[in-house]
Amino acid sequence: MVQAKAEQLQLVFGTQGDDMITAAAKERVFAGAGSDLVQVLEGSDGADLHGGTGEDTLRAYTDYRTLSDGNLFIGGTGGDRYEIEVIGDIYGGGHTIREQGSAGETDTLRFFGGASPGDMRVIRDGHSLYMHQGEYGVTVNIEHFFDNAGYRIERFEFEDGTVWTDKEVEQMALAMAGSTGAGGSGQAQAALEDFPSILLASSPMIP
Repeated sequence: MVQAKAEQLQLVFGTQGDDMITAAAKERVFAGAGSDLVQVLEGSDGADLHGGTGEDTLRAYTDYRTLSDGNLFIGGTGGDRYEIEVIGDIYGGGHTIREQGSAGETDTLRFFGGASPGDMRVIRDGHSLYMHQGEYGVTVNIEHFFDNAGYRIERFEFEDGTVWTDKEVEQMALAMAGSTGAGGSGQAQAALEDFPSILLASSPMIP
């Protein structure tokens, strides 16, 4: 396993094996093949993290500040695990996942750092799914979630052991759209206000 820290470099490249890479702000990481751990720490906004092929873990630690520049996470093919910390970001920061996998893969989104399923709002806006942690204001946008199975996250985990499936989350979003009267473009923006960061990914869980 190769471990690298991207601080001064503009581009960071992993190997064909299992890498552990931590990105600094505004760094672009290409992990390559293998089951990689690619993470961005508190305050490291504007990083592009590419997991590549394999079963990758893409992890974001949240700062107390808004993630104004946003982070881009690309898992690549395979079943990937996304881990999002919700505690500490009291100014409404967020992340975006753009899943690029295939039907039949199991991709997982795990919330940690104080996430509660009872505080999670699920909203559909066009083809995208927004999940908003009410207490701390952290938001995750899963782009194209409603387009086809390749863009989906199939499993959602919380620290208390609660697990939601993609079908359950879809029903929650539809129920909320019905109760608010609608689901057109701009609904999520009105409901969530601020959504800066981006996560692109597609690979299953790595414990």
